[in-house]
Amino acid sequence: NYKQCLLQISKIVASHGYHLYVKPHPTQESFYKEYLVDHVAASIIDFDELHEKLAGNNIVIGFFSTLLLPLTALPHTTVLTLENHPAGRLNVSKSFIDAGVAHPIYDLEELHEVLPRIEEIHRKQLPNKAKFTEDWLYKFDWKSGERLRDILLSDDL
Repeated sequence: NYKQCLLQISKIVASHGYHLYVKPHPTQESFYKEYLVDHVAASIIDFDELHEKLAGNNIVIGFFSTLLLPLTALPHTTVLTLENHPAGRLNVSKSFIDAGVAHPIYDLEELHEVLPRIEEIHRKQLPNKAKFTEDWLYKFDWKSGERLRDILLSDDL
């Protein structure tokens, strides 16, 4: 399923003029490279390359992943989540969808309809990013000690 899915996504995005950069989980890198050998519409990248490519790329297509959290919060990204789980419509990225910062894709063929509307989808997601960041990413701002101190010293206890 991975090979078929990966090749289908790369063909679809290429047909819309995009190049697919795949950042696999570290334990699956060789697995993905095997499927994309000599494929001109897709490239395997590591974390450092992802960081380099982020500034010039605005579409993020992903499965449920902790890496989606910071990518979703970036103001220039438009996030599409793959909800095509073999068991059916599970909405594994429900929290992102409900927060209005991700557009679900249930069938890869939907990408043909979604990619031409990426600017419209981005405009819908953009106003929700600040609240998403506040609700989901504040815990990663290295200020948890200060928050705990403020709670313990407050008169609300």
